[in-house]
Amino acid sequence: MKLKTSHERGFTLLEIMIVVVIIGVIAALAVPALMNARKKTQNARFVNDIRQFRSAIESYLFSEGALPVASNVGELPTGMEKYISPYDFQAGTTLGGSWNAEINSSGVVCAVGVEGVIADDEQLLRIDQKIDDGNLSTGQLRKLSATQFYWVIQD
Repeated sequence: MKLKTSHERGFTLLEIMIVVVIIGVIAALAVPALMNARKKTQNARFVNDIRQFRSAIESYLFSEGALPVASNVGELPTGMEKYISPYDFQAGTTLGGSWNAEINSSGVVCAVGVEGVIADDEQLLRIDQKIDDGNLSTGQLRKLSATQFYWVIQD
């Protein structure tokens, strides 16, 4: 029977360190790409949701001839149930915070958006560039305050 020599027993410390460095480099390249993809997905979901809620309020306005009655943050305005699911409106947003319909408040006649948004201005600006004028203080998609980001339906 042949005995193993010391160089046949396993990996050297140098080999293990090389593998660890390679894994670290791969992780350093992958993490930013994953975070970017996550933000793009959040943005796309937000854009889709705000368009649905805007359309629901506009449908209500055209059908009923008036704006819906204001409600609390996270609550679908009364009478809107046949235009949009209350569950969808009450669910949290991809940008943090809760959906809200502003009626004759915050300096606008009617708007739908997020109260308590936690996304940074860079992410909000990317959304604005995608669907509006690329300026958070003008156009229809606006940052009304530090925590309010709304699609203005009527000024």
